[in-house]
Amino acid sequence: RVGYRRHIMQSTSGRVLFAFQPEPEKPALLRELRATVPPEVDVQGFLADAAQALQAGCIAHESDFVDGVVDIGAPIFDLSGDGAIASLTVPF
Repeated sequence: RVGYRRHIMQSTSGRVLFAFQPEPEKPALLRELRATVPPEVDVQGFLADAAQALQAGCIAHESDFVDGVVDIGAPIFDLSGDGAIASLTVPF
């Protein structure tokens, strides 16, 4: 595996992936995420960031992992589906 592994609610790519899922699927996904989220995660902040990403079509978010880095994330779509299948996140 390439990269590092963190809970989806702790990453910029997770914010993008959640934001660009079909609305009917979000409540079930959120229940699953809340069941496994580490206690230090700001769930309301995650949801606010996801909503902002959805509105803007992308996200620029200070890295929760590396000080001084801004992660720029955008969704990747497969035209045969309804939601994002991946997120391209670039640290800047």
